[in-house]
Amino acid sequence: MSTPTHREYFGFNSGRTFESAWVCQKTMVKIKRIRYKNCSRCVSQEDTLFRVRVEKDGDWIFVCRNCLETLKAGNPHYQYGGTWKSKKRH
Repeated sequence: MSTPTHREYFGFNSGRTFESAWVCQKTMVKIKRIRYKNCSRCVSQEDTLFRVRVEKDGDWIFVCRNCLETLKAGNPHYQYGGTWKSKKRH
């Protein structure tokens, strides 16, 4: 059995349109891995963490939403540095 050509593999020779072949190709490739990180404060495993600094010249840490609220309240050195998500937009 011979290896199919690129056009045969994606269905161009079977009467399908370019768009339907492209959608088929896209669905085969779009498998995302799910990742988790632990909160630096309570060590719970989360799929969304917030990068913050809570001391004047302290290190950046990743915290969960619950810990974020407690660290944020009344802390003059609180600084937000972004959001880490397990599922990327691309």
